[in-house]
Amino acid sequence: MHHDDHRFEQATQWLLKLKEHPEPPVFEQWKAWLHESDENQKAFEECILLDSKLGAIEPHRAERLIRLATQRASNNSTFAKPLALAASVFAIAITLFMLHQGAGDTYTTAIGESKNIILSDGSELFLDSDSRIKVLMKNTERQVQLLQGQVMFNVAPAPACPFTVKIDEFMVQVLGTKFNINKLADEMVVSVAHGKVKVSDPTSPDVYLTANQMYNTENDKLSQRKSDQFANWQSGKIVFNNSSLENAILQINRYSEKPLKLSEPHSTALKLSGTYNIADAQQFAALLPKVLPVNIIDKNTYWSITAQ
Repeated sequence: MHHDDHRFEQATQWLLKLKEHPEPPVFEQWKAWLHESDENQKAFEECILLDSKLGAIEPHRAERLIRLATQRASNNSTFAKPLALAASVFAIAITLFMLHQGAGDTYTTAIGESKNIILSDGSELFLDSDSRIKVLMKNTERQVQLLQGQVMFNVAPAPACPFTVKIDEFMVQVLGTKFNINKLADEMVVSVAHGKVKVSDPTSPDVYLTANQMYNTENDKLSQRKSDQFANWQSGKIVFNNSSLENAILQINRYSEKPLKLSEPHSTALKLSGTYNIADAQQFAALLPKVLPVNIIDKNTYWSITAQ
């Protein structure tokens, strides 16, 4: 293989990796490769231009990114070109969020998938499996609508630009904090790692949460929780504390292509507690009859849950 062809192939692999995994460690590895030689930088620029011609990146967006990045880097002429390229490609790697923010963007994850999204203000959103959000960023406010699933937020402080999350009729507002929201069929659970959030509902007084507190809209209950129980799903665990069987199944089904289904309505009143592995729905199904008065029937494409 020709040396230039090999370098272009490397550049293509880096662009794909940055698009699929726009996390800081990947970005740092890419920068190290980029700065190894001028040839690497040239190959990557050519890769971006080809990508735009093929339609993966709109040409005027790629050009605007590079122009804005060059202007930002102009104060340091020694590193102007690498920084311009780094800034422009990193923006591309986070799915051109800044250029689409006016109309709002929808982000989704499939069953078994999770995703890390970096917003234009530096805030980080971690989407759990089978989740969906819509993001809209403005000069005076930052808005996220949680349409489905679960998200952990690490919000960049910006007192003049409130950060709000809308979940059905509820609104969660923060100024700078780390918190998690779990949207279920008939309830929402908000938990805070640090900072302070406000939960608003048109029919009830506002509820304020601080570090290590959790609020459940089903029973309007504000409670304390251990710091090591925050966003357990990120470590592959799911914790139920007297949760309804219906909501427990809803959450487990986020991680499995083969779902569990309640065959009898009265089983929804059953309560479940304990810690389970989110990556093993089969194990969860096998454990259910040991802790609850139910039977599990394997229907090939799903597990049916019936009363004993």
